[in-house]
Amino acid sequence: MRSARDVVFSRMIALRCRMLVVSPLQQTSGRRWLLRCGAVLVAGYASLAHAAVASLAPVVTVATSGKSAETSSIVVSDEPAQLDLINVAALDAIVQQVPQAPAVTPPQWLTQHKPSSSAAKTATPAKIAPFVGVAILMQGDRMLWRYGYHPDMALSGQQQFLSGSIAKQMTATLVLQAQQQGLLQLEQPVARYLPQPQRARYGNITILQLLQHTSGIEKPGAVPGASFAYSNQGYQLLGEMLGYIYAEPFSQQLNRLLKRCQMADSFAPDADHPVTAASQLVPALNWQQGQWQPVLPDALPLSLVPAGLVVTSAQDLLRWQQCLHQTELLPSALHLRMVTPGPQRPHRWGSVDAPIFYGMGVQIQQHGGLQEWSHGGFLPGYAVTLLYYPRPELSNGERQDLQLVIWQPYTGEPADLGQTLWVHDALRQALRAQL
Repeated sequence: MRSARDVVFSRMIALRCRMLVVSPLQQTSGRRWLLRCGAVLVAGYASLAHAAVASLAPVVTVATSGKSAETSSIVVSDEPAQLDLINVAALDAIVQQVPQAPAVTPPQWLTQHKPSSSAAKTATPAKIAPFVGVAILMQGDRMLWRYGYHPDMALSGQQQFLSGSIAKQMTATLVLQAQQQGLLQLEQPVARYLPQPQRARYGNITILQLLQHTSGIEKPGAVPGASFAYSNQGYQLLGEMLGYIYAEPFSQQLNRLLKRCQMADSFAPDADHPVTAASQLVPALNWQQGQWQPVLPDALPLSLVPAGLVVTSAQDLLRWQQCLHQTELLPSALHLRMVTPGPQRPHRWGSVDAPIFYGMGVQIQQHGGLQEWSHGGFLPGYAVTLLYYPRPELSNGERQDLQLVIWQPYTGEPADLGQTLWVHDALRQALRAQL
């Protein structure tokens, strides 16, 4: 993990061959500048120009150690031989041709998702339609590809939605920061850091077991540490623990973290600042009891915040991953612990040859030399996928890590994630095939 000084120094070097692409009007002058630079492949530039036309959110802010922030434009590397040339046409083909099932109820765009009713399961999709949602692919500071579509509104990288379980990464980060400050030990029972009346309830369940979903907290009689069992309740308890340790509401702690990472579109809701205070929140629908129903975000309990109730945006989740993995938000040793494979997690992406493991708020898959850090988020109406692929730095110190964020404002039944997240899984597979 590089220091903040090294990050700034490497970006000063990169300024020697930098191009800002913020609108189609700037592409002509940008191309002339590129020719003068004379060090970038035409194919690499074409991918960036393709992304610029989509006009989502070309600027991502990276926080460095909480003391300063640096705004990085889309950068064209001066080492084209090492630049990953992603075939964005393969990604376009997926989002533009999503199978549609026959209409269930208006609005018509929801017919692209095949709900779980028996009638819909036996129906034959009649046509295709664009994916309703947002997807953004970045490499380092370069926006390689971006997509946003909704027939009833303009979707951008700043439109807000609910994070779902992506929030677990943020809660895990706050726990690790508390360890860094000497306020807790991961291997100690969580009861030690709770008010006296609660301590007997949780026995010898450790903080590490809560972070890695092996506490068995939701299974009466389960042996802590024996097996993986995904648990929102475990992360809610971690939020309670942090509130007790710092004598401060968890939402305030999380909002400071979001501010440190320059996530201006994101916040942890509370009684004074509910979810619906978000000015750019995209309305969502959930398939329930045989029909599409509007989601009422403020009906979700605020106790869910540490496990999955954060207002955010696609652009902010890109900032989050940069802040978490590319700055000194956590000391190197603690960041390494966070992304070290722990228990195996049963998951639709896993296989015998490439199992999915769980670190601390991070899913980990390692196969064929490719390392993937990921997490999903699923709440009624909102589905999110966050992917990160660490890559070797260039000789000039420039980051080449890849990250992809995808989200959509509609969900089917949790038992049919494969249907609801068809586009997410297809984009992931298409990207991994090129790495």
